[in-house]
Amino acid sequence: MRIGRTNASAKSLFFIFLICLAAGLGSFFMWKSGMKKVNASKKWPSVSGTITESKLITKREWDKKKKKYNNTYSYKIRYQYSVNNTDYEGNRVSFGRFTSNSKYVVKSKLKEYPVNKKVNVFYNPEKPNEAVLETKAGLGLYIALIVAVMFLFGAFISGYSFVRRLLTGI
Repeated sequence: MRIGRTNASAKSLFFIFLICLAAGLGSFFMWKSGMKKVNASKKWPSVSGTITESKLITKREWDKKKKKYNNTYSYKIRYQYSVNNTDYEGNRVSFGRFTSNSKYVVKSKLKEYPVNKKVNVFYNPEKPNEAVLETKAGLGLYIALIVAVMFLFGAFISGYSFVRRLLTGI
């Protein structure tokens, strides 16, 4: 009876290990890819652009556990710029998505980019339609790194427990 439980527990630990490892590596590579773009954007040339849209986006979702609606906020910022006499429109402020439970945090970002404001637009010289307003990592990239570390730690713990269980039979 004990051997059956040990095998079932070991299988569960191995399954948890695989899930944590996959999620951790996926988040890590998402962060790494984003940071690669951030670092590249620091070398991109810039042109003058104009903010054409700056608005708050509210998403309302029902929380089944708390039995109430929760709001999450993000922003939609669009801008126009021109490279070599070709007009482009962009909507990326920085690399890394951004949402918040705080309307105040999002509104403070919107205040930085009011409609008709002149801004520096950093564009990829190889793909001028790829552009950003800020050449720093957005909050979403830091969250991806934190998630990666947490899942990889979970993979380490479950992997260690799995191997220990196999070796000791406990």
